[in-house]
Amino acid sequence: MLVVSLRDDVTTAQRQSVEAKLRTLPGVRAIAFESRDAAYQRLRKELPDWDGRPADVHASYQVALTDGRAADSVRGEVVGMPGVDSVTARPSPSPTR
Repeated sequence: MLVVSLRDDVTTAQRQSVEAKLRTLPGVRAIAFESRDAAYQRLRKELPDWDGRPADVHASYQVALTDGRAADSVRGEVVGMPGVDSVTARPSPSPTR
């Protein structure tokens, strides 16, 4: 999974452009937008001792890949796009048993 973090000053047009690009890339299985507030709430739940603030997180796209080998290609396509802060790998959630 890749996380495409957006800049705090991202415009709606820039965000839509990033999403449109992600939807066209080979190797992308699914994408999901996560707002700053949702990311903050998720981190508070996952890391109960974390003392971060909402300003410490970014809105982002969670990008599920068809194959981990696509990560470098996808990263290369969106890094540097207007509105993108960073692109990082994140372990995919483990299936619940």
